[in-house]
Amino acid sequence: MKQAPIFLSGCVLAGMILSGCSTFQTSTSQSLPVAAGEKPVSGKALILVDGSDSWGGIFKLYAVKIYDNKTFVGKVGPHGKLAWERNPGSMNVSIESLIGRTVAVKAGGTYRYRINCNGALIYSVAGPGTAFDYLLR
Repeated sequence: MKQAPIFLSGCVLAGMILSGCSTFQTSTSQSLPVAAGEKPVSGKALILVDGSDSWGGIFKLYAVKIYDNKTFVGKVGPHGKLAWERNPGSMNVSIESLIGRTVAVKAGGTYRYRINCNGALIYSVAGPGTAFDYLLR
């Protein structure tokens, strides 16, 4: 009879752990208007950010917040994609404004980036421009 309270306690603990996992977003959502085509409109640059792969093909990794300079673009999750147009000029495309790439984008250009993640949940941004990492300062 004492097994019932132990079983019930185990179920409650498992439920709390699993419900905590639901607070981690893995899906992609975009705040800026989504670019309509594969080419930028006249006078704009097209920015594309592809999300990371699932780790080991099994586990989904967290969605990360992507910024264009200080403007929040959205969250990109595993296998997700963000696409937006912007004016030409200096751009820092980054994760949380901390890790990313800096580049001078030109009108009519398309700039593709990829979020990489190793098994230790260390993220990086691959693509055109110069890498920066404000976490190392």
